[in-house]
Amino acid sequence: MQVHTVHIPFSGDLPADSDDLYARVPGGGSKEAADLIAMAGALSLEGDDEEARKCYRAILERFPNHYVANYNVGNGLRINGKPRSALKYLKRAIRAWPEHPMAYACMGSVLLDLKKYERALGMLDLALDLNPGYKPAMDDRKKALRALARRGRG
Repeated sequence: MQVHTVHIPFSGDLPADSDDLYARVPGGGSKEAADLIAMAGALSLEGDDEEARKCYRAILERFPNHYVANYNVGNGLRINGKPRSALKYLKRAIRAWPEHPMAYACMGSVLLDLKKYERALGMLDLALDLNPGYKPAMDDRKKALRALARRGRG
């Protein structure tokens, strides 16, 4: 499972009722969730994907819309050949943080795997609107366009 670290920008003051930096994570968060994300990343690097998934499940039990946990679970399912299962998690990630291109790009890849080329192209375009230089989205966009062109010839 390939794990991505996501930079959560800190801008401005914390909400008046919170001095907890982790509360600013899209979809909710805590120090415990941040520690579990770090642990999951280390476990993935060691090749222990099952234990990493347990960490993500623990986060999602408490914070079902946690951006990083949903994104990493969805991306892991995509990588492991389970695109339909990945959709649920990637949709949650997008709802939690609609301004971040990685989940749109990953959703585009999943839709490409499912041969939903028009929808894939739409997701990839959204990713590129947010980050015009995002290479994975650019590469998958080319694949989607080629697949649509082949379909048009058939």
